[in-house]
Parts: sequence; structure tokens; C-alpha cells
Amino acid sequence: MNGLTCCGTNCNLCGFYQNLCSGCRESKGMVFHADAGKVCPIYECSVNQKNLHHCSECDALPCSIWKNTRDPRMNDEEFEESIRERIFNLNQK
Repeated sequence: MNGLTCCGTNCNLCGFYQNLCSGCRESKGMVFHADAGKVCPIYECSVNQKNLHHCSECDALPCSIWKNTRDPRMNDEEFEESIRERIFNLNQK
């Protein structure tokens, strides 16, 4: 799937992609929603530390980093659905 990030998000479906965000691979994890001047924690772990292409290559998926990196606008049900969708996307690779 073109536009898929290391965490399974499809950038092509995101309204911020190509506007406020160039994508995590293109920005090397320095995405707009990460803390200022820091790499997204998921990207840092999977790509920078573990040298993985994406999180589905990791035995710990979904890990505590995934659980702690969430859109604060999502309620618990929406967040769990987001995790399921991203895992599904990764497994389609």
C-alpha cells in the first residue's frame, strides 16, 4: 500500500498529508504531531532503534509505545479501532 507509514497509517487518507505533513518516512519521523524537535516515538523505536521497515516486523505489536501514542481527540473505542485498522494495514504488506 503506497503511503503506508511504519505504524500502519495510510498517509494518503490523512488530510494533513502533503499540506502540514510530508509523511513520516519523508520527514524521518519528525512529523507535525510529534513533540517539537522530536521524532515520533513509534518511528524512533521501529525504524531508528530496531531498523525495521514497519512495526509488523516486531514481535511486540501492538506495544506500549503504540498504546501511549494516541490522538487525544479519540475516545477509547475510536483509538482501539485505529490500532486494529493499522495492524490490518501492516499485515496487507
